[in-house]
Amino acid sequence: MRRHQQIAALDLRLAPTHPDRTAGLAFVEKLPAAFAPFFFGIAIVIAGRWGHDAVYHGLRVEELGFSAGLLVVLSLLAGLAPLAMFTGTLLGVKRRSLVAVGALLADYGRLFERRWMRHETVEDAGLLGAPEIGPVADTVALYEAISRMRVVPVSRASLLPLALAAAVPLVPVFATQMPVKDAVVKLLAPLVGL
Repeated sequence: MRRHQQIAALDLRLAPTHPDRTAGLAFVEKLPAAFAPFFFGIAIVIAGRWGHDAVYHGLRVEELGFSAGLLVVLSLLAGLAPLAMFTGTLLGVKRRSLVAVGALLADYGRLFERRWMRHETVEDAGLLGAPEIGPVADTVALYEAISRMRVVPVSRASLLPLALAAAVPLVPVFATQMPVKDAVVKLLAPLVGL
């Protein structure tokens, strides 16, 4: 845990308007896939036990629905926990950026109104120096990009490998008592909707 805290405490040069919507940290979303073989191994052991009980001891696989779901959820939580270490940093960047850009937009909005609506002369040559009002849309787009920023760097690229690693070994277990197609649909349908 200490190493994760050290990584999250790094002085990162984050860009809140980065198009990846995670201030430039989207590359870490793929890292949990490295844990997939570990969770696959755990799921194989559990599936082996459940399969044995289903074939030789009369276990009904319908009773395993909650346990199978719990296995997938716990695998996701454990695999994604390292990414949660960035939440505080991303949340702070988002808050500070929204305040800073909000203040800039408020000042710019007042100057914009004076120049373009009241036709007054303004001394600010920055954004208002443009001969058209296009920069207004650009500054609003910056604010919207920051407000859409995610504070946890998690995406399908993070979730899918872990969920599949935990769910796929369970398919043969369910297939012992139901058609393979039904078993696959029962186990993987919730994953498709992620």
